[in-house]
Amino acid sequence: MDRAVLSGGRHAVGDESGGFHPAHRPPPTAHRLRGFTLIELLVVIAIITVLATLAVSAVYRARISNQIRIARTSGTRLAQAIEAYKVHQGFLPLQVLYDAETDGDAVYENCDLIDQINGVMNREPFLELAPGEMDPAGSFKDPWGRAFRVVMWKENASDALNRYFQVYSCGPNRKWEMGRNDPTATDKPDDIVPRH
Repeated sequence: MDRAVLSGGRHAVGDESGGFHPAHRPPPTAHRLRGFTLIELLVVIAIITVLATLAVSAVYRARISNQIRIARTSGTRLAQAIEAYKVHQGFLPLQVLYDAETDGDAVYENCDLIDQINGVMNREPFLELAPGEMDPAGSFKDPWGRAFRVVMWKENASDALNRYFQVYSCGPNRKWEMGRNDPTATDKPDDIVPRH
């Protein structure tokens, strides 16, 4: 008897080994094409929404964390430049145009300090700044676009020159809060003090 080999190694007509015979084919069942129900689609959409929300919030937290790191690093660079100026000149640069403690956020600039720090004759600048790190006025700005605050004070009220200083960034909220950083406070002050 003639045998024809079908796919899978089974034989057609006349196969005594229990192979496939067209007459013994199981009857086709009535297959109903089943799609997704509305509930299944809504569950999938809800899961995707939750995952997208988690991803966006993680990216936002990472971005803020990176900006804080940049603010600390840049503030430290500014503090080191001021310290180098003090060692070289024997005194701190003078703040004559702006008052870091009392000037408003939209008013304060540190361009007068930057000009003094980098304007020492016969010397390389103490602070190398890229164009993106400066605002149009020439101030060294933090990652949120505000000028770094440089607060200076005297040891005694009778002293002629300031003796101490501290550099601050206004932080993510872009508001000067007199150097406070207390996440448990109701107003959430977030000024950044770089380590130097």
